[in-house]
Amino acid sequence: MSSSKKSLWQATIGVAGGAFLIIYIFGMFLAIPYFNYEFARKNGFVSWMLLGEIIPTTQGLIWPYYAYEHYSVVTAANTSETDNTSSKTIIEIKKVRLINDYADQAPHLPMDKYKNLDDFLRDCHNLSAVLDSAHKIDAVGQTIDVEVLNTVFPEFGSKYKEEFIKWNHLFISACETGSKEIFMQTKIPYEEWDIWYSANSTAIENAFAAVSH
Repeated sequence: MSSSKKSLWQATIGVAGGAFLIIYIFGMFLAIPYFNYEFARKNGFVSWMLLGEIIPTTQGLIWPYYAYEHYSVVTAANTSETDNTSSKTIIEIKKVRLINDYADQAPHLPMDKYKNLDDFLRDCHNLSAVLDSAHKIDAVGQTIDVEVLNTVFPEFGSKYKEEFIKWNHLFISACETGSKEIFMQTKIPYEEWDIWYSANSTAIENAFAAVSH
């Protein structure tokens, strides 16, 4: 190594060492009073008088160790929180996919085709199967976390719950009570959901796939 390179290397080491020393001393002047105060607060003034110059002062001298330990705990906690959030999101997506599977088992007739309940019941030859699927959809739909699904795709959770799940719930009620009024109430949420989902279905599936993988 040439003398110029060696001098540059020594200068770099010197600057880095000096900076570390300054940071260490500054931290030590903050850490020693802090650890002494914490020791006295937790163990009492008498214990601090007897041991205060030994235990907390030693802790203050090795403050980088405690700083690293604190950083490790915080990082682990943040990682755990991120993992929990990801797990919750995946669970909610699985709920949506399960609901879709139930719907595919006994697909409804196009709701916008029918003006009244009687016509629908006349043409629906698998009503018991449709209602069975609808009840399963309702049971799962009532448990979905709207806010979590909204983080996957904007408004998806809100619209899914307020339009699709609401429509399904009204549909069950109309068929089981024979109420033509309730059947007519299904029109608005059904149409709103159908329009919105048709326009966003590809983007929604892409967002779901990105989270699932």
